[in-house]
Amino acid sequence: MLFSNAMAALCSVVASVLANYFLQDPLYSLYNDNPLEYGDLICFVGLSLLAIKCVFSEPLMPPRTKVTTREAQKERKAYLEPARLMIALLHQKRRKQLK
Repeated sequence: MLFSNAMAALCSVVASVLANYFLQDPLYSLYNDNPLEYGDLICFVGLSLLAIKCVFSEPLMPPRTKVTTREAQKERKAYLEPARLMIALLHQKRRKQLK
């Protein structure tokens, strides 16, 4: 599986380290002058982990099942059958009107 909650959590932590390195003073250093800036990073990681939990939760993403082509054809046929019957009835009605 390409996407998972563990990979997303790892990316969140890496993003916070990179944000500390590139965006916070002093630039290009993992050291922070102001200890309150570590709180920003912790909040960022916490919010991103919360978002990951929301996105990868079971009710939002039901497990995917493999569908064989025969099963898909049966489902499609069952789905379209009422429309086909309606069209056939309309054609019969039209033929009776033309006679």
